[in-house]
Amino acid sequence: VTAPSAIKRVELVSYAGVLLKVFNKPESVINLSNFGSGFYLLNVTLEDGTFKSVKLIKK
Repeated sequence: VTAPSAIKRVELVSYAGVLLKVFNKPESVINLSNFGSGFYLLNVTLEDGTFKSVKLIKK
């Protein structure tokens, strides 16, 4: 995810709506190797308060 402002928080949510993991002030790379294949949502909150939801397919 490219962002015009620093990323404050990223939430990894299953497609069923279950919150799986929260990354506060994440590094530039988030390791998702511990999660199985499937559909996920990344809910990204920026330092300026902007919110973005990104669909993710992990193979």
